[in-house]
Amino acid sequence: MLAVGIVVDDAIVVVENVERNIAAGLSPRDAAVRSMDEVGSALIAIALVLCAVFVPSGFITGISGQFYRQFALTIAGATVISLIVSLTLSPALCALLLRPHGERPPRFWEWPIKKFFGLFNAGFEGLASGYRWLAGRVVRFAVLMLVVYAGILAFGLNEFRKTPVGFIPALDRGFLIIVTQLPPGASLARTDDVNMRTVDIALKTPGISSAVNIVGSPARPSRSHRMRARSSWCWSRSSNARRTSARIQTPSSASSTAGLA
Repeated sequence: MLAVGIVVDDAIVVVENVERNIAAGLSPRDAAVRSMDEVGSALIAIALVLCAVFVPSGFITGISGQFYRQFALTIAGATVISLIVSLTLSPALCALLLRPHGERPPRFWEWPIKKFFGLFNAGFEGLASGYRWLAGRVVRFAVLMLVVYAGILAFGLNEFRKTPVGFIPALDRGFLIIVTQLPPGASLARTDDVNMRTVDIALKTPGISSAVNIVGSPARPSRSHRMRARSSWCWSRSSNARRTSARIQTPSSASSTAGLA
């Protein structure tokens, strides 16, 4: 949608300016020529600025750079196409298709269309007049407007601070992994006993629906343990993972100390 808007935006500027010159009394051809003299350099400047903004995004490295590269090339290409169309095709079509105002009376089937656009233009002109009046009053309170503008900037910066900084945000999958380790020389039966007590404590914790007990690891086959607890749906939305983990770890630490004693 952004690319489509950029493509048609410059052409709209040309058509509106040609229409304004026709309303001032010029012929369509003269209005198109004057319009290009008035807005041609502005169109080129707009295209250069947009390319200067989006083209450097195509040189971002990494995974995110792959997405930015496609986005940058699309917008830059749309900008160049828009510039070419607005400098060549738009003024030519305006000179061929637009007609001077009041050249002939409208046909009977054109009356509803003319009436509709007449009301639309009147409403739009009223809105523009109201905007001009409001802008003329607002500029008199420059200090107040600067304070409001500073507040808007502060609000935007605060919201920007809340957005995730990583390419892939952290995802809560509803799992807790708890690792316990006994002193060197602990037997497998002793480790399994501590692990089973840890599982019992985890299952008694609100929000835990199931737990899987794994004894041993390649590095420490008899004295290490890993438990994977799955939280229920309500816990993953209403409780904090760190708080729930602390509820399991505190009794587990006391139980392990009593077992060692």
